[in-house]
Amino acid sequence: MAEPTPPTAKETTASHTILIVEDDSFISLFLQKKLKELGYEAIVATSTAQGLEALAKQPISLILLDIILPDENGFTLLERLKKNPSYETIPVVILSNLGQQSEIDRGKALGAIDFMVKGNYSPAEIVDRVTAILKQPPHA
Repeated sequence: MAEPTPPTAKETTASHTILIVEDDSFISLFLQKKLKELGYEAIVATSTAQGLEALAKQPISLILLDIILPDENGFTLLERLKKNPSYETIPVVILSNLGQQSEIDRGKALGAIDFMVKGNYSPAEIVDRVTAILKQPPHA
């Protein structure tokens, strides 16, 4: 009997849906394209309201969250998510232009698994970080 072949990258990522809450369309569409190339499902929300709507429609594996959004501060959304039993275990990576230590500390204190300053990382590095987080055991 033949040995089973290991799953391809697309087969291992296909079960993951990434929610990108980002109002900069260039960044969000570029990240969406990169994630889809690796086989992830990637959904873009340009506001916290759209992000909450997407969360209500389907299971989300990880959230990439901007802080400066048109309708609500990303920190406020993060705080709401971490207080909601339906969403509290979803890993959240803050992806922001804000990079002061106080903002990084606040994001992590509110439950973000990581805080990435946009100017410090290429899209490929952001996608690599998403992949690394999703390979880790679930966080409770």
